[in-house]
Amino acid sequence: MIHVLRSRRLATVLASGLLTVGLTLSASAAAPQATARDGLLAISSFATGQIYTLAPDGSHFRQITQTPEGSSAAFPNWSPDGRRIAFVSDSSGIQRLYTMAADGTDQHLVFSDEPGFSNFAPRYTPDGRRLVFVRCPPEDRGCAIYSVRLDGTQLTPLTAFAEPGSSDFWPAVASDGRIAFIRFGAGGISSQVYVMNADGSHVRAVSPPVLQAIHPNWSPDSRRIAISTNCCRLGGNVWTVSSTGNHADQLTETPYPLFSAVPAYSPSGTRIAFMSSRNHPDRCCTDLFVMSADGRRETMVPTGLTMVDQLAWGTAPTG
Repeated sequence: MIHVLRSRRLATVLASGLLTVGLTLSASAAAPQATARDGLLAISSFATGQIYTLAPDGSHFRQITQTPEGSSAAFPNWSPDGRRIAFVSDSSGIQRLYTMAADGTDQHLVFSDEPGFSNFAPRYTPDGRRLVFVRCPPEDRGCAIYSVRLDGTQLTPLTAFAEPGSSDFWPAVASDGRIAFIRFGAGGISSQVYVMNADGSHVRAVSPPVLQAIHPNWSPDSRRIAISTNCCRLGGNVWTVSSTGNHADQLTETPYPLFSAVPAYSPSGTRIAFMSSRNHPDRCCTDLFVMSADGRRETMVPTGLTMVDQLAWGTAPTG
């Protein structure tokens, strides 16, 4: 797995669903927060290697990164106040964490990691002061979940580097500070969603092993986690599981061998965005969709992109 993560393109493939090699990684409505505002979506494209923002209806579409040829920007995540976006870029030669203003200006490197280490999937903490992210060492020891202050100080391990064949990836931070993440290869399970406290304590699995879950994303009220199923196999769908792991609901019914994946709750908790190959029988491409949080009223959002990849939903105003 570490060899996969060393390549920019293959690292993006791992996060988006192994699209280029033809594999797929792959309810109850959450109670809306009264003060939440469903603003802009941030999405990345595997085809272009750039990040874009747009309104949930496809309007106000804007490219906000300009990475040079041969490099990419990916893994966007909104700050709690909707003013900034954390992301990953390999424009320096290796994957590093950056933040930028919502319009793509004011880009800053968060920290320069040790030689050979690569960083992925930054997620803001509820207070907006830290990023929780994936840190991968140069040797084959699997990846681990870390946190760091926005000024690059206080680098803190939350999980440990594992033995070959096991790895932690794709963290998601709840409004109450708990962290969900994927653990690959533990106990003979290809992938499973785990939850831990903000300090890395009380680690426990919450998704049924049979789902082979990936891509966790918390509901705003911290009660449920949206996931993708069928890691590393065709035919994945979007489900939700309770934060305690005692209840799971399937939301999409995308026919095999197509898939739906990478769910992201809206700030109000009333909707979920996701990407899907359902309109492309040859599995060439993925589109952006939005549905209600209970899986009804699925609507494709026009983007003009052929391969929508990771996505996040923030509170930045759409107009």
